[in-house]
Amino acid sequence: MLGCVLPVATVTAAAIRLLMIGAAGSHLKARDSAQAVAPAAITTLVAAALLILSLTV
Repeated sequence: MLGCVLPVATVTAAAIRLLMIGAAGSHLKARDSAQAVAPAAITTLVAAALLILSLTV
């Protein structure tokens, strides 16, 4: 069962990471405040941690 879940978690974490990097870039391009960029940055860090965990398990 765990073998089926890990590939999905890996792909999802990678996709969320890429989306949030794009969102942070968009906020920075629009010269938004740090409060607007922070949620995207935090989500990117969490997705990166999940990606690392899913690859090492």
